[in-house]
This record gives sequence, C-alpha cells and structure tokens, in this order.
Amino acid sequence: MVQKNKGSLGVLSGLSLEDTQETSKEVKNLGSKELKIKRSYSLPESTIKKLSELKLYHYSTSTSLEEIVNEAILELFKKKNSKEV
Repeated sequence: MVQKNKGSLGVLSGLSLEDTQETSKEVKNLGSKELKIKRSYSLPESTIKKLSELKLYHYSTSTSLEEIVNEAILELFKKKNSKEV
C-alpha cells in the first residue's frame, strides 16, 4: 500500500493543548471568586505606619497588608453607599 503524503503539519502540530500545564497566578485563579489585578499606589509614611500598627495589634501574623487594605476599602465603600440611600 502506498501512503499519501498529507503535507506539512507545522512545527507546533505535535503539541497537545490538553497536555499543557498553566502555572500563572491568573490562570490558577480562574476558578476562584475574583481575579486580582496588580496596581501600585503611593501612601504617606504616616499611613504606612498606621497600617503596620493595625497589622501588629489587631490581626493575626498570617494576615497580609493586602487583606487589611481590601477590608478597609470595602468598609469605606459600604459606609459611603449607605449614607446615599
């Protein structure tokens, strides 16, 4: 039997999408509630000191500054929106 040449399949033809493993945080977080977006903000030194003091005296050692800032923003948002109604 003579096999017909099907032509060139290209360099990437041997790769299978099912075999690839994604390692980025964004891909890993796809199943979570909300994706995180990195932003950078500048704060006064006095605010940073207050934030550090909050973490030291009012939160467990495993709590990140990100979690404290997120909680503060959510509380402020809730407070500002409740006054408008």
